[in-house]
Amino acid sequence: MEKEYIQNIKIIRIEKGISQKEMALRLGYGHSNYNKIENGLIEISVSKLYEIADILEVPILKILGGKELEKLMEFIRLDYEEKMKNWFEDVAYKIKNAKPKPEKPITKEESEKRTKARFDGYKK
Repeated sequence: MEKEYIQNIKIIRIEKGISQKEMALRLGYGHSNYNKIENGLIEISVSKLYEIADILEVPILKILGGKELEKLMEFIRLDYEEKMKNWFEDVAYKIKNAKPKPEKPITKEESEKRTKARFDGYKK
């Protein structure tokens, strides 16, 4: 069963005289991938739905259709989940790739000593 918002995107796009190829180009997709979106084979993110609404120059609620408040609440929930998922992925990446902190602060003298030792190794 096709989702209502996908049908609405198709209808509004056709009413506006915008081709699938043009929509794909403006969204940064290939034509075949955009075609898959309109056929319900690829899920799109909440942020892409906002982009589509902007391209079609319609409020997001017109795309969502149906019981507007219910749809809006679901849309907000999906948007929140997407943002939280991205935030957790960012935090996990930062934790995984963080460099360990030095055990004790390095004094200026110690830093100069280390630099000199490295330099002396190259003088040979």
